Amino acid sequence: MTFVEWLARQTRRRDAVGDLARDTRRDDTWPPKGKITRARLRGHLEGHDAIPEALAALDDAWSEWDQERRGAR
Repeated sequence: MTFVEWLARQTRRRDAVGDLARDTRRDDTWPPKGKITRARLRGHLEGHDAIPEALAALDDAWSEWDQERRGAR
């Protein structure tokens, strides 16, 4: 499962990752075009004036997704 797919499934969470998932669901420009990397997603959020907490939530979400992905192997 890609990160974008994983994040889209996190909308019911009651934490910063859930907030990010709900925010990105409402963003017509999400995900950005091109290869999806943490840096590209972070740049997208920064380009849309995301608050520092949203950037931290992205880092937390990416780490959680990556850990789950590696554990599924």
